Amino acid sequence: MGLFDVFKKKDCEICGKDVNLFGYKKLEDGEICKDCEKKLSPFFDDRRHSTVEQIKAQLAYREENERALHRFNYSVVIGSYQKMYIELQGGVPTRFVISSATDYKAGNPDIISFKDIASCTPDIRESRSEEKYTNDKGERVSYNPPRYEYSYDFNIRLTVSGCPYFDDIRVNLNSGNIELKTVMGNQGGIGGLFRQQNQFDPMLYPEYREYKAMVDDICQYVSFGQRGVPYAGINNMNSGNGFSAIGAAVAGVVNAQTQNQYAQTAHAQSPVQNTGWTCPACGTENTGNFCQSCGSKKPEPKAQNASWTCFCGTQNTSKFCQNCGQKQFDIGRIWCSECSWTAEPGDTVVPTFCPNCDKRFDENDLR
Repeated sequence: MGLFDVFKKKDCEICGKDVNLFGYKKLEDGEICKDCEKKLSPFFDDRRHSTVEQIKAQLAYREENERALHRFNYSVVIGSYQKMYIELQGGVPTRFVISSATDYKAGNPDIISFKDIASCTPDIRESRSEEKYTNDKGERVSYNPPRYEYSYDFNIRLTVSGCPYFDDIRVNLNSGNIELKTVMGNQGGIGGLFRQQNQFDPMLYPEYREYKAMVDDICQYVSFGQRGVPYAGINNMNSGNGFSAIGAAVAGVVNAQTQNQYAQTAHAQSPVQNTGWTCPACGTENTGNFCQSCGSKKPEPKAQNASWTCFCGTQNTSKFCQNCGQKQFDIGRIWCSECSWTAEPGDTVVPTFCPNCDKRFDENDLR
């Protein structure tokens, strides 16, 4: 083959179109034009090692996927940049697509069954940089105490079994890094708390909690979908602004350790009794009338098979909600983790949403 043969037009092995040197991509045993390449799965990354016949088989699958998209109807959407659109059947998460387009069907995203997901791994990446200022000598020096800016990227890695074209998906929930600073304002607020505790807890920031809730929510949907189990509260349709319809009803938004560390308690210790009990708020073993870790009062003995109402509205007699799995709790323990609203003594109706800020209650709103 002569030198100038390299610059001759070639035929696309898929559609037969004539393409020039810069208009085609190499396959293992041929060439494919850029138009045909765009029709491949967005999760496919092994073109150079694929044969013409393998590419033709994938394009046939992609055409069938495009037809199936017309019958795909999502009930829940989670994410900010790349979004997971989830289809439900009888309350069970069955299939989903991943898309960052305004029209989620644009680009023909692959329809994937939850039962084909082999694993779901959260991947929250953190980086830190120190903030400095210029002193009167023109030098860049550290604050005392040091100040830092933290940056976060929220991803989820899904491994897929049974698909010949891809086996690994990375879902990027945020379009840009989420940046948090250790100092806010002068001496009060969150910044002052960090200086007192000499540590940084991103869960104190609402923007971090928002994306952490998305990560937890997707993992919960995958778990329920893998098992073919209905997810509590799935009858609500979400508008697609980041949170799913359930929010973080099962997944933790603020873990119990963070709540216990910063919650203010004003309970006095009573004389120690010999009967041991486990604190329902933090899990600490105690012998007195108040928890030695968080100050919660020892629960009163309950009559056997006493009825209680869960956040999801289900009446139960067992220790766990038969609908969503929430552990039994008393109404008096409800405390909104967003605005600090608390249930009043004598309340008998368990609210699903906070009457003050409209946050959906979950297990992290119990103290």
